[in-house]
Amino acid sequence: MWVKVINEIEKQIVNLTPHPIVILVEDGTEIEIPPSGVQLRAKEEAKEIGTITLGKHQERQIRVFQVSFGAPEPHWSELPNWDDESAIYIVSAVAAQAIRAHWPDDVRRRFYLTYLAERDAQGRIRGAKALASI
Repeated sequence: MWVKVINEIEKQIVNLTPHPIVILVEDGTEIEIPPSGVQLRAKEEAKEIGTITLGKHQERQIRVFQVSFGAPEPHWSELPNWDDESAIYIVSAVAAQAIRAHWPDDVRRRFYLTYLAERDAQGRIRGAKALASI
């Protein structure tokens, strides 16, 4: 999706999450950014460390894992339109943390996550009022 931003510079916003992103603009406009088909995820490493037992007679058990997150995947050079300097990317909060920890500043400046979520009466997110830099 192409949008005009400050100083009339056009930016292409690429959604690297698996779901549409809705941006709620101050004038009441809702901008929906569809998923790009590519998901940026933090590499996950997990180790089973035990179980939690439920019930008086220990009839149910829930497996427990210790999970850590590593470098983002795929590599930034493999992302859609990476060679286009006007492209910016929306990622999940976990992916944003991985980007901050593993990728250099000159790469990181092109990634954002949603910020200032607005919720409906049932507590479901309607959209975000802003983007946050990483």
